[in-house]
Amino acid sequence: MLDNSKLIDGKDGQRLTQAIKDYSDALLLEKDAKVTKEKASKVIKELCTKAGQYETMDAVVNMTQYKGQTKFDDKKFALEHPDLYEQYCYKTSDSIRIGQMRIKSKV
Repeated sequence: MLDNSKLIDGKDGQRLTQAIKDYSDALLLEKDAKVTKEKASKVIKELCTKAGQYETMDAVVNMTQYKGQTKFDDKKFALEHPDLYEQYCYKTSDSIRIGQMRIKSKV
């Protein structure tokens, strides 16, 4: 049941309702933007396969190569074999990440 002492009505109620709607809309936009960003990132990585700078007539993107790294699973290490460090290391895969990207100004 609604606690009337927390009921906000009148102008503040309208402002709160609008803020809640705006927040909800923003959450949906963030979700859509994340999907769009992931799709665009996939295409960029597909076309720009090596580290370096790539240009079109309207845009520039710098790609940076990151080599895989050896990581340490410290939770497993601490729980099972505190004396066997090397056994719980693993190497991540090589990857390419998008560095800087900009749209060229049309002056």
